[in-house]
Amino acid sequence: MNVSGAIQQKKATPFSPRQSTTTSLCPAKQGRTTTTKSCSWCKGLNDCMVMGSIVPQHEQPQNLEQQVAELEKELQKQKELRALYRLKLERTQDYLRYCLQMAQDNGFLDLLINIKENQQECLLSSSTTSPPMPPLMKHRSDLAPLIDQAKMNGWHIEPHEIELHEKVAQGSTADVYKGTWRGLDVAVKCIYPDFFNSNDNGVNFFAQEVETLSKQRHCFVLQLMGACLNPPDHGWIVTEFLSMTLKEWLHGPGRRQRERIVPLPQLEERLAKALEIAQAMQYLHDHKPKVIHRDLKPSNIFLDDALRVRVADFGHARFLSEGEKALTGETGKDY
Repeated sequence: MNVSGAIQQKKATPFSPRQSTTTSLCPAKQGRTTTTKSCSWCKGLNDCMVMGSIVPQHEQPQNLEQQVAELEKELQKQKELRALYRLKLERTQDYLRYCLQMAQDNGFLDLLINIKENQQECLLSSSTTSPPMPPLMKHRSDLAPLIDQAKMNGWHIEPHEIELHEKVAQGSTADVYKGTWRGLDVAVKCIYPDFFNSNDNGVNFFAQEVETLSKQRHCFVLQLMGACLNPPDHGWIVTEFLSMTLKEWLHGPGRRQRERIVPLPQLEERLAKALEIAQAMQYLHDHKPKVIHRDLKPSNIFLDDALRVRVADFGHARFLSEGEKALTGETGKDY
């Protein structure tokens, strides 16, 4: 009997612990605390569940803290982006306010409103059954703000005040005459009437050139005496009269020849002219908004009796605001 009992004790059961040489903590039965040798098998399903629930308890708080830290980082990043976008929006709003103020001060805002009204009138007239008629040119209304500015500042000139003499120059859009105004010798740039009649933006270009010249006060920039603001017949720009250009001073009168007909001026004199031109351009570029000439060449630079330069011909000039870095589009000819 004892022998058989011993044999029965040696039989292994599925949930009996297996002895190991190392000492560790084994799951214990409910209601009894015992210290035994380490075992690699659990005694039952309940012990496995108890053991499985112990392992993640040390990892869950660490993972939660890591997730919270990542969320805080992302939240801080979103706050910084929001502040950056708000700053860019405020700068854009300030720039738009500046553009609107400049348009209002210079009369361009009224000009844009008039153009929009004219477009609406054309759309309404095109919907009728009557044959379309060419739109009437409203030069006086388009130039009304500039005319008011000229009268206020004292440079508005009526055509009968000017006495024209000989023609001194000819261009693609205008003839230049020597004239007399209030006893002074002046140069009168007379824009061709066809330029206004064939070009929808002719009045705008004329107004911009006059306005650009009216704001310049520099010893090396051509001085505006006044203007006749009644196109297409009397779109005249009146400036001080200077008979010599930088091109004539360098190469002689008439068209440039292969062989030089006049001696080349000394290097010191040429450098002095270059320095004066640079000072004039720096003055224009320091304006707010900047004035970009876009047609600077020897034939557009005059010399007075003391051989001091005058930068002239602002027909291609444009205004450049602070945010812009370059201009594209039409430019002057290459010489």
